[in-house]
Amino acid sequence: MPSFKAVFSTLVLGFILITLAGCGNASKTELPSHNLSPLLQEVIKKAEEGDYNAQYDLGHRFITGAGVPQSHAKARAWYEKAAQGGNVLAQYNLGYMYELGQGTEQNYGLAAKYYQMASYKGHAKAQYSLGSLYTKGQGVTNSNVEAYKWYSISARNGNRKARFQMKAIGKTMSPEDIETAQAIAEQFQG
Repeated sequence: MPSFKAVFSTLVLGFILITLAGCGNASKTELPSHNLSPLLQEVIKKAEEGDYNAQYDLGHRFITGAGVPQSHAKARAWYEKAAQGGNVLAQYNLGYMYELGQGTEQNYGLAAKYYQMASYKGHAKAQYSLGSLYTKGQGVTNSNVEAYKWYSISARNGNRKARFQMKAIGKTMSPEDIETAQAIAEQFQG
């Protein structure tokens, strides 16, 4: 008779293999429904039917492992669907995932794209992150004027770190460039 340790190890290995096998089709939710709460079953159903908020919720659950096996690839796939539908939190999270290479290859251009989508909807962290990309020239052309503009907009929306970055980058800019960035930021309605 096999030992408890051998049986347990086999079960754990089987679970890992099943979980990894499901990563190939990241946007399809293949989870045994008998193990899921009724609430999670409803979220999955709505997400698969195209509800952008449910898609965001499901993506967040895959990031955190809340009720589902943690999977950055599946989270990214659900966030992409939600972001295309206009979910600002999914747009920001996708920017973050592409910036860091979580669940995907690192891609600063796509990070900038998703940060910009969320920035135009008033997401202060996305505005700050977009400013940071402009400061470093990652995925966008390096521009202190653009960076200052986005930091200024983020600060206006309550981001304290953005105020600090405005001061820091302002020390490297001409008064004319600061004035230009401020004028552009004041016209922004996000």
